[in-house]
Amino acid sequence: MNEGKFMIPFGSIFVACGIFIMCLAFTDSVKEQTSPVVVLLFGGVFLAAGLAVVVGGIKSVKRGMETLKFGKRYTGKIFRYESDPGIRINGMPAIILVVRFFDETESVIGNIREVWIKTGGRNMKKYAIGNTIEVAVNGNDAQMISKSYKSIKDAYLPGQERLMSHTEMSVRMDAPQGQTSIPEYNYNSDMTMGSYPAGSLSTKDVLCPGCGGVVSLAPGSRVICPGCGREVGLTIENMIV
Repeated sequence: MNEGKFMIPFGSIFVACGIFIMCLAFTDSVKEQTSPVVVLLFGGVFLAAGLAVVVGGIKSVKRGMETLKFGKRYTGKIFRYESDPGIRINGMPAIILVVRFFDETESVIGNIREVWIKTGGRNMKKYAIGNTIEVAVNGNDAQMISKSYKSIKDAYLPGQERLMSHTEMSVRMDAPQGQTSIPEYNYNSDMTMGSYPAGSLSTKDVLCPGCGGVVSLAPGSRVICPGCGREVGLTIENMIV
């Protein structure tokens, strides 16, 4: 799900509000109570902000379309979830799919790569951990190929045992330019308890990236920080040695 599809209607609301407020500046009732210039400036802020969001959304949609058309296609596995701070549903963040696949040139014995795919929702049943998925990657942008997902989601993928192994490290292909991709410590496998039975592994203390507080969690789990309410998982960056 391309984030531009949310940005365009959201920005359009701000544009409409800005135009409406600016039109009020020319009414007699507003002229009697305040300066029309103030109202025009206030409406202009809404209009400018909305236009910026709409333009950004259009660029995002265009980039996504180019990725689907010109990007290299890979078939991989949904390895785990991450939270999408930009989209919240009923107060909870939408999920991002972390998809793993092999270098196309070296097949199943090659390096493991990964990309992050935004879903715009929280439907974990639809995008279950371990499902087969096809993605297109173009530079730093990655998109899910939705048309093929339903027909291949239950398909066996050669080498999928390696892709789903928590001991195998991966390199993120869609990391921002100029940044080194640091893969997860690979204890995270789900938004809840992952594949480990509760109580089967000892808890580990990690630092919450939101407030810096110490949170205890079992490998393979993600918990809510009591200090700031952020979902926390075990990564290389926040692990307390």
